Amino acid sequence: MTATFAIDTFTLTSSNGANGSITPSSTVNYGTDTTFFVTPDINYDVVDVLVDGVSVGAVTSYDFTNVTASHTISTTFAIGEPLENGVSILGIGGDEGSVRIFKVTLPAGQTLLTVETTAGFSGDCDLYIRRGEMPTLSDYDAKSATEGNAELITIHDPESGNWYVMLNAYKDFSGVTLVVTYTADAPAKVLSLDATQGAYADKISLTWAGVSGATKYEVWRSDVNNVELAVNIAAVEAPAVSYEDMLPAKSSFKCYYWVRALNASYTGGFSDYAYGTTIADNSVVDLRNGVAKTGISGSIGSMRTFRLNVPAGQAVLDITVSGGTGDCDINVGLGETGSRRYSIRSTTSENIQYANPVDGNYYINIYGKTAYTDVKLMAKYMLGSPVAPTRLAATQGTFSDRIVLTWTASCGATSYDVYRALKVGTAVPKFADAVKIATVAGTEYEDTDVVFGAGDATNIYYYWLKAVNSAGSSKETAAVKGHIMPLPLAAGTLAASDGTYFDKVRVTWGRKTNVTSYEVYRTEGPLFAGETLVGGVDASSLASYVFDDFNVPLNTLPATKYYYWIKAINSDNDKSVLSIRPNSGYVSNRGPSKVIATKGTLADGKIIVTWTAVSGATSYDVYKDSEAPENVPSATYEDMPGDTNSHTFAIKAIYGGYESAFSPVASGYAGDAPSTLGAPVLKSASTNLYEYVLITWGAVAKAKAYRIYRSGTNVFPNDGGIADVIDSLTYEDHVGAGVKYYYWVTAVIDTVESKPSASKTGMAAAVLADSFADPADYPDGQMIAVAGADKGSCTYYSIVVPAGTTRLVATLSGAATAGDDCDMYAKLGCYPTTASYNAKGVENRTDGTDEILAVKNPAAGTWYFMLYGAGISGYTGRDLTVACYSAANIYLTVVPANDMNPPFRATFKGVVVDASGKGIPGLAIMARSPITGLSSYLIKTNASGVFTYSDLISTEGEHTYDFFFTDMPDTGTASHTVFTKNTSLKTADFDFSAYLKAAPVALTGAPDDLAGMKAFLNTSNGWDDAAVSATYTRMWIDETIGKVQSDDALLGKLDGGLYMVFYGVEGAGAGNGTDAVSGVPVSGLSPVPFVVHVTTSKKDTVLGNLLDMGIIDASTKAGIDLGRTGVIAIASLDSADANKDISLRAYEQLNLLSSITDKDMSVVFVEDGKYSDVLTRKFTVTIGDRQINVITSAFAAITQEE
Repeated sequence: MTATFAIDTFTLTSSNGANGSITPSSTVNYGTDTTFFVTPDINYDVVDVLVDGVSVGAVTSYDFTNVTASHTISTTFAIGEPLENGVSILGIGGDEGSVRIFKVTLPAGQTLLTVETTAGFSGDCDLYIRRGEMPTLSDYDAKSATEGNAELITIHDPESGNWYVMLNAYKDFSGVTLVVTYTADAPAKVLSLDATQGAYADKISLTWAGVSGATKYEVWRSDVNNVELAVNIAAVEAPAVSYEDMLPAKSSFKCYYWVRALNASYTGGFSDYAYGTTIADNSVVDLRNGVAKTGISGSIGSMRTFRLNVPAGQAVLDITVSGGTGDCDINVGLGETGSRRYSIRSTTSENIQYANPVDGNYYINIYGKTAYTDVKLMAKYMLGSPVAPTRLAATQGTFSDRIVLTWTASCGATSYDVYRALKVGTAVPKFADAVKIATVAGTEYEDTDVVFGAGDATNIYYYWLKAVNSAGSSKETAAVKGHIMPLPLAAGTLAASDGTYFDKVRVTWGRKTNVTSYEVYRTEGPLFAGETLVGGVDASSLASYVFDDFNVPLNTLPATKYYYWIKAINSDNDKSVLSIRPNSGYVSNRGPSKVIATKGTLADGKIIVTWTAVSGATSYDVYKDSEAPENVPSATYEDMPGDTNSHTFAIKAIYGGYESAFSPVASGYAGDAPSTLGAPVLKSASTNLYEYVLITWGAVAKAKAYRIYRSGTNVFPNDGGIADVIDSLTYEDHVGAGVKYYYWVTAVIDTVESKPSASKTGMAAAVLADSFADPADYPDGQMIAVAGADKGSCTYYSIVVPAGTTRLVATLSGAATAGDDCDMYAKLGCYPTTASYNAKGVENRTDGTDEILAVKNPAAGTWYFMLYGAGISGYTGRDLTVACYSAANIYLTVVPANDMNPPFRATFKGVVVDASGKGIPGLAIMARSPITGLSSYLIKTNASGVFTYSDLISTEGEHTYDFFFTDMPDTGTASHTVFTKNTSLKTADFDFSAYLKAAPVALTGAPDDLAGMKAFLNTSNGWDDAAVSATYTRMWIDETIGKVQSDDALLGKLDGGLYMVFYGVEGAGAGNGTDAVSGVPVSGLSPVPFVVHVTTSKKDTVLGNLLDMGIIDASTKAGIDLGRTGVIAIASLDSADANKDISLRAYEQLNLLSSITDKDMSVVFVEDGKYSDVLTRKFTVTIGDRQINVITSAFAAITQEE
């Protein structure tokens, strides 16, 4: 037998477009290597090379190695349109997705290259530039991708040669102008920058090489290695090439420096960084194992260094910073140089742990991000297994879908094993019955694999815990038990109104626990059968609830009794319980309770019938004698019977199509014309209360009118009077101010006139000097110039105070002396006097203010002010300012500490202020707990407008509390995110995780922007089911993803490596925050992103995954590979399914980021986009049973690791 063998061969097929070639095309043997060469024609360049249809960039050669299959390789060529220095190319346009390539050749010695496009007629184009090769969307030296067509790229000290410029049509665009300029006149880059390290205790000395033509140098400094976060600290006039940065002594400082040169026309590029330090007392403090170093303090920017020698064979090394105030970060490394690990939380709570640490000296640097005081440092290594954890606790009914376990960390533990057993029957489970359900790295575990139980019984679970490290595990803890939310408690005592209302039955009941809503049912009998659902009420923290049944059948005769039931519902666990027993109620069918008809008291042939109004009635039927009823709209009826006989009257109340029972019957009759009339009783004549005299008197039976008499003396004038008044018992006599008059009143019918009343005196006050305009148009108050007046004089002003005003403030400016003094009085409804007023001004001579008058919670209506000349010579001219303030803002003055381990009680303190910043007493505001989702009214504000609130935080994560007046979204609200320490958020991909506050974003656009952002967060967190606005969804991304590259507060916390920064709606508030400008809290968006650091060993793999997914491009990856800090920003956008709630728990946040870094199949690309000049990608991520859309972007900060 013979056999013949042949080696496998494969075909490598090349193809090229016009204007160039690719060689060779060949057949190759299995496992061999072949190189293809791409050669463009003269004046043409390679645009792109595709291998098996996938771009490998604009390369000029490509290697196939170890060939095991057939492949294709193809290329395209294009000519780079030539650009000349300073010559504009006009009218450029293109369709979406198209590119235009240009080329400029830079001669040697150029120090500045600028490429710029100016806005065209329409559309959006982006600008890319690359030296030596054509740029692509992934490979470039620099890019500018703002929204619109205005783009700018500046490159300092460019190399000579061909530079390729690409215009990419992000959208269709037209009318764009492109211009490239280069010059050798700009200062060159500063070289040889050097900073002293530990040479001085109170300064860092800088030197550098001079730059030809420079007139001065700028010195920039940062506490992190990122020139974008540096600040300009000095200007050094040339030819000097040194600078001494003076720093506080007795503290070590670590600073990064850059210098750039300037001349009269240009600014040069930044130098490479120089790293400088001072040293305090020339010491590194040695630590002893397990012995705390206390009382550590430092100023902002300072660095303290400690050292611990770790022997070989240890199981774990724990380094922890705790206590004190301020914000300090730590970094730890084996040896003084080399790889380090970081903990960069927002407080003084930091920790780093090494499992199986390598022996040697570990250097621990504590760095002051702010000034910090009284911090404790503990470093401890352990050889054996850890001790059992303490304070294990499990939630009991707090949540409907999980049981949360928390415990205190065990020293030396690198992880914890969680055990669980279900209680069956009456036997209490033992540890031997338990099974291990999880291994976690931190001090919290959320057990979601739990169920309610059979029927109405709640399953009881028992838990144990063991601490673990490489040397072994601890003994198990004592057992704790937990359960999910039990059945809602049935409403106990409920009450239904019995005939109280004409148009409804009111049902009331008390609050019960474990309830998310209540349903109200009505039956016709005492059994729950044939029930009608009449309405529902969402649960809150109110002590009791009220429901009005307006749909109950009305006005049956006799009244029909209905039975009401309350069903308590917990939508979280889909359980409900009916109230134990019903309560009956019925609608009133009673007619008006009291009817009165006049009995001959009217002389004009009338009978006036009046009755008690019935609540809810829309009209009344009046039954006279046996006649058909007459319908009237109000509780009075005028009858002209045409005789003086007695008539009967009965009334029915009407509501819609229903009518009440009859009222009691009243009888009445019309009177004859009298021969005499009784004299009226003159009740009052006003003196100095109005700009007229107001006269009032009592009614006289059978009178048709009343005649008013006036005289300057107390002698009845008998002159026919000054006025006859019909259908009224008051009269306004507009006479001159300050003159006393005597008044009388007579009763009149036809030719019959009574004797006059007794006289009374009255006097009109002065006419209003002025009236203030609508205070709604003057939120800060309005001023009127007041002329001077004599002693004893009175001048009057008025203002209409709107409803809802919480403070009325009048201020009268000007110096006050014994000779020059003015008193101020205020009264509602009429002029004040020195004896009758609602408020009187208080003199305040210390600051030049004569009088201040304030009224808390004034009644709505017209308020009058009187200025009274109190000085010996009266008073001189002044300014009168009046303001009406209403509740304007809720400010938080005390908030809980962050980075704490749950469970803990979060306590808030705040103040409600008006527009002037004055606290408002007696106001009840609401607070919403993110733990339960319930809103509750707080105890009313105290005399200073202050309130307090507390809530139990039982889980790790971000918890945003909202404080508001009535409902969300509301105006003037306060919002604050409390974030815990996230101990359990470690995976193989990440070695650090924390919540870091981003810079607050003031929403200064349209007046509705803040309300719109609140509404977006409200719905996105699941607090309501309203439609989500596309405008504010986009604004959310613009103000998070779009702002991260310029967020100094956030980026200033990041050290070297690769970070994932996640903005979730659960970690953001919209309203008045705690950051203040000039003492006033900033009102806007306050995000707190979740930040994780990719472990060094996984960095390359994660970067490769992110490149494959298109989240980063090749140029960004190259920058990170060169040592720049990589930042991958991710923000939740909206829901990809019907559930609008996109808020995430702590472990879900971590799962989302892990899915992205692992390039998991649950992450699906949707589309590219652009927000606030940032190119983005949209993905749908599956989290449990939800699908959430997220937006991603990436950048490499201009930083090099040490």
